[in-house]
Amino acid sequence: MTKKIISALTAFVCAASACAFTAFSVSAEKVSKEKTEAGLTYVRVDYDLDGNDDFVRITGCDSTATTLNIPVTIENLVVKEIEPGSFMGNANLTTIEVGAKNKYFDSDDGILFTEGGKDLVCFPSAKSKTSYTIPTSVKTIEDYAFASCAKLTAVTIPDTLTSIGDGAFISCKKLDKISIPKSVENVGIAAFYNTEILAYQKRNNMGPLYYADKWLISCDNTVVNVMADENTIQSGTTGIAGGVFKDFKKLSKVEVPASVLYISDEAFMNCPELSNVSIPNSVQKMGERVFAKDTRLTEIELPDQISKIGAGIFAGCTKLAKVNIPSNVVTLPESAFEGCSSLVTADIPETVYVIEKLAYNNCTKLSKVIVNNSNCTITDAPQTFSNKDEDYTGTIYGANGSTAQKYAETYNRDFQPLDGGDSSLAGDANQDGKVNVRDAAFIASTLAQGKGDTLPITADFNNDKKVNVRDAAAIANYLATKK
Repeated sequence: MTKKIISALTAFVCAASACAFTAFSVSAEKVSKEKTEAGLTYVRVDYDLDGNDDFVRITGCDSTATTLNIPVTIENLVVKEIEPGSFMGNANLTTIEVGAKNKYFDSDDGILFTEGGKDLVCFPSAKSKTSYTIPTSVKTIEDYAFASCAKLTAVTIPDTLTSIGDGAFISCKKLDKISIPKSVENVGIAAFYNTEILAYQKRNNMGPLYYADKWLISCDNTVVNVMADENTIQSGTTGIAGGVFKDFKKLSKVEVPASVLYISDEAFMNCPELSNVSIPNSVQKMGERVFAKDTRLTEIELPDQISKIGAGIFAGCTKLAKVNIPSNVVTLPESAFEGCSSLVTADIPETVYVIEKLAYNNCTKLSKVIVNNSNCTITDAPQTFSNKDEDYTGTIYGANGSTAQKYAETYNRDFQPLDGGDSSLAGDANQDGKVNVRDAAFIASTLAQGKGDTLPITADFNNDKKVNVRDAAAIANYLATKK
């Protein structure tokens, strides 16, 4: 029942959920059929697939109950998880209590938190409070935590909070006052949908861009350009909330102002005409699937200040041929470039310490993978780098004895060392798998046309971090000495 209610309330963002993007894998686990006990709907979860159920997950509740109790165990299994939105279908709920020995959840004044008050899980929708101050212990407002709280008009958020989840305040129709502190790094999809904060701006024609404090939370889907002189994002805007521009069929150009620090999940996902995006140096973190399925995006420059990029950030960008990995990024997340069928070279900087599964899965033209960190942890799966399914016909480059070499040997990939005399990488400017006079000519011709920025990293033959005529000359000299 709860799942149906969530779907009805958030129909306009249903496609934004991860499950709608089939390129992503689902964590392996086995769950039982739903059962009901003491007003709670739940499933048993075999998390490690060993044939034995490990814990209970709450998935819903009796829609008529005014009070619910989260027990320590159900069917002799610990109650460890609560699915987001499990209680949002109950318009009568005023109190959620927690068993005294429960190690995973706490309750204060009938409001549900994770143990120690770290995450606010549910503020019962029928609670009589019109205003609420979130405790300073809270770091995260979970998905749908305040959903449909009809009486709330104001919420005070402490400067300890870092994340506001999807649909966190959805359908709080009287909520007209909120202050989002600088500590918040994420505002989820539809977090303020159907609130007075948004409704007031729309009634008064304050669009096409709408805000909650200093966060951009919504936009009219007729917008084509978001630029300095057209539909400008307000100066001082801290972040772009999840899904703000998702599925905008005509959106073509976006300029993000220098005040923006954070871009949340799916902000620009599935914008088929988006071809020009300017990301300022101020941006520090980008969420999951931010540009996924933007099929006209050919290149993008990410500033080095970015320290985190989310899973699937460019998944399905079929024309993306040029993108840098910022030097502050230490983890290349799951499915980051999955399905990027125009990528030829993956140059992964030394600062990256982890490459997660499916990072370059189904990149049909990928022929060179350069792993500059000798000790980088590479997910042990053939689909981490693949042209199609488990197959990869290109070459992996790394240091002798590196994890890249071990990965290549494990999955029978061609490997070439970066730290030996092998010249098949450096100098192959035209990327035909050879180093010859054609590469020197290719560099000279490309530079003459003013297109030097399109040359691959392999054109930097003299390893001075620049590509210019000196590289063409160095290749010519190198070939001459080989004769």
